[in-house]
Amino acid sequence: MTMRMKSLAAGLLAGGLLTVLTAGGGQAQDAAPTDPAFATTCTQCHAQEMVTAQRRTPQEWDDILNRMAGYGAMMTEQQRDEITVYLTTNFGPKAETAKP
Repeated sequence: MTMRMKSLAAGLLAGGLLTVLTAGGGQAQDAAPTDPAFATTCTQCHAQEMVTAQRRTPQEWDDILNRMAGYGAMMTEQQRDEITVYLTTNFGPKAETAKP
């Protein structure tokens, strides 16, 4: 299986899980919609809830993404920017979307 196919499968799995939890009245109901770049990059190694339970500043999220890229996370600069905005907006210190 190619890396792109693995990324697509991970994104579909994460999206499906969010749909199931939302439909079933689970905790994901209050969560922000999953960003495609986040789903295909971060959830390959981490459970979505592990990442989204954190409240970080834009600089902290950027530092984490730099560290993850050093560990081998594959993302373009555009994806990195998109993930940083998504995480800061929905899971930053002042975000109200998802409650830890």
